[in-house]
Amino acid sequence: MSRGNVSDDEVLLVVTVLNSNFFQIEEAACVFWQETYLDDRTGYWSTEGCHTNVTQAEIVCCCDHLSFFAVVVEVVEAVEKASAPALSYISFISFTGSALSVLFTILALIIYARIQQRHPNKTVCVHLHLTGALLCLHLSFLLSSCWVLVLDVADEDWICKGLGLLLHFSLMATFLWMAVEGFHLYLLLVRVFNIYIKRYVLKLSLVAWGLPTLTAVLCVSFKVYGKHTIQLKGDDNYNSTVQLCWISSQFPQGLLISYITTAALPFLVVLFNFCMVCLVV
Repeated sequence: MSRGNVSDDEVLLVVTVLNSNFFQIEEAACVFWQETYLDDRTGYWSTEGCHTNVTQAEIVCCCDHLSFFAVVVEVVEAVEKASAPALSYISFISFTGSALSVLFTILALIIYARIQQRHPNKTVCVHLHLTGALLCLHLSFLLSSCWVLVLDVADEDWICKGLGLLLHFSLMATFLWMAVEGFHLYLLLVRVFNIYIKRYVLKLSLVAWGLPTLTAVLCVSFKVYGKHTIQLKGDDNYNSTVQLCWISSQFPQGLLISYITTAALPFLVVLFNFCMVCLVV
């Protein structure tokens, strides 16, 4: 949203920033399209004759000529200052919950291992793999959250990248093993007879462990993992950040990968399991 006026000496253009609660403007520049007057009629964005004044709510452009103007911005993820205390409480609850989850997941893992040892069963084996994936997820979240506390703001070491990889891998593996649970339930309750599959658990493992491994290896090759930073918004709290060893904030497509992992994949798993439950019922 913008408004402007023209005087004898300059053009004043005020651009109002919408949805400013969700991001922090790091840099902004008022530009206009400068044609090169070549045969291909190409051009480039130029700042010549324009000055930029940035606040959180508005971007003010002062230019000494008329043209088609635009504002080029670089933004970072931000949390509204008023939400910062709530974020701290949520973080504390998450750490405490993850620590308790680690203990109970280890207990569940021991119980399933004992049952599997005494009475080998494919269902228990599937539960074992899901519990193992959950244990990796809880541990990697705790370690990733705690490790950044000992790093300087500008540091980014190989341990943080490794923890980000482990967190990403275990999250994907957990969701895929949940999908495997739904598929296994379908075989048990719908296709009751003639459901013998040679090396059944091994084939399930190739899918539920293999796909996250392949995805993580591809992400490593593109240097996706590192320190993920969320900036707290507010004039007097501008430099406050929340950090996690996860998908690096410096990676250009990091937000897209995060959405695929934390939104698209869980949605598909829930949809798949819902279909399995409908078939069972």
